[in-house]
Amino acid sequence: MLVLSALGSLADRIEGLEAGGDDYLAKPFAMEELLARLNAITRRRPVPAEGASLAVGRLVLDPSRHSAAFDGCQALLNRKLYSLLAHMMRHADKVVTRDMLLEHVWGYAFAPTTNIVESNMSRLRTRLLDLGIDPIETQRGHGYVLRSAACA
Repeated sequence: MLVLSALGSLADRIEGLEAGGDDYLAKPFAMEELLARLNAITRRRPVPAEGASLAVGRLVLDPSRHSAAFDGCQALLNRKLYSLLAHMMRHADKVVTRDMLLEHVWGYAFAPTTNIVESNMSRLRTRLLDLGIDPIETQRGHGYVLRSAACA
């Protein structure tokens, strides 16, 4: 994640990086620099393809069965829970905000005044607890983090 901000002090940059940003760019900036930073971020770690099996530690997401498995236990997931977990796994150990989830899982370009993210996150956590793991951490005021260490 590249943070673009009008705030450019050292404290602001550190806060943006500590909150999960891979890079921080303060305005004003040159478009060439923005493109170069985006290219650098995408070279760091390839994002798995949508239809590929995902794994974070021993937690495995199977696209053919729409299921999550951990140490031989398996939980079937509905379409939204599957998409939610897949997005969290693709961004393991990084803060994923509510707005990011609304955009990437639900396709909303706006923030509706519902608790759709929170209620589905609760259902997903229940399914993961059934597998014997609790890898999703809520960071109040920021979002959610799927901790890879909890899946090891």
